Amino acid sequence: MSEKFDLDYIWYNRDTNAITLYGETKNLEFAKAQVCEFIENVVLKHMPSLMLNSKIYNNNPMSEEVTSVSLRNVIDRNDVKHLIGNGGCNFKKITKATNVYFMWYDEGEHLVKIWGTDHHSMKAVKALYDLVNETKEVIEKYSNQPAAKKQKINHSHEDKDEGIVDPKDA
Repeated sequence: MSEKFDLDYIWYNRDTNAITLYGETKNLEFAKAQVCEFIENVVLKHMPSLMLNSKIYNNNPMSEEVTSVSLRNVIDRNDVKHLIGNGGCNFKKITKATNVYFMWYDEGEHLVKIWGTDHHSMKAVKALYDLVNETKEVIEKYSNQPAAKKQKINHSHEDKDEGIVDPKDA
């Protein structure tokens, strides 16, 4: 659908029941009108009583301002993958839990951008701060552990143990 309206993204937040359109300003008004018309047609077909008094959608535009959280001197660029999580799972959890519209890591600037209302964005910043601390603790825990000792294999077939040496004897 985003290609049809020449948009970058169409984001649906199930928890807030909000559709957010991302793209060039010149394309947003047409896309918004088309999405609203689509919603109205679905509602008219399935629940016409909802459309009697007013429109059912809130078309307040999302603020153009984005909350940016710098990760400089906070977490190494190489460790951001652990912060984001597999397939973005950690950012998705924060997005869902705090009802922000969208979160994105800007690799060039080494910061996280959060789109949402002021109230929800501040909740997301707090959740991101907590996640950074948890991630750093896990990274520190595993980076301070000595490398696992590998069992040495004795290639001499004279041993009764089939060539495997007990790690205590190695």
